[in-house]
Amino acid sequence: MRIEEIEEEVSEKTAKEKAFEYRLQTLTFEIQYIERSIARLDEITQTTKYWAILIWTGSISLLIGRQNLNEYVLFTSVIPLLFWLIDARWRFWLGYFSYRQGKISEFINSEDFEKSFEMKSFAEFNILDPLGKAYRNNTEFQKKRTLRRALKSTEVMPLYFGMFIISLAVGIFFNINSLP
Repeated sequence: MRIEEIEEEVSEKTAKEKAFEYRLQTLTFEIQYIERSIARLDEITQTTKYWAILIWTGSISLLIGRQNLNEYVLFTSVIPLLFWLIDARWRFWLGYFSYRQGKISEFINSEDFEKSFEMKSFAEFNILDPLGKAYRNNTEFQKKRTLRRALKSTEVMPLYFGMFIISLAVGIFFNINSLP
């Protein structure tokens, strides 16, 4: 082996190691980014619930407080439905981050992660894909990430459906009692 070949091999190995270290740091950044995004989306969904409750109770209180507006309480049932859709949409986006976080966890806890250190390459694993775009055509991903599933979430459905039913019940009560 000539000296030039040895130098080339050493510099190539160093570049590969540097690229691997950079990708490893990027993976660490991606994990932190996903965690912050999930926390932020959780905060947004919580704030959405607060606003829904505030606007809904305020509307019902305002309409019940006025004798001539009692029969309009039934229309407050639209408020929880609108907020339900908004909240489900945020939860839908939250699902992208959660799915990707799960895939990163699977990778880190697999033998592939150890092999990537040996080979100094993340061969089959995409780095910096916080929304999991690489999984969009995956059937498991498509089954788990639907708006319908987000609407049925146990963190969303009971609250908004309950508000909807209460609005209907109170509205029907006032409409029946206002009949001549």
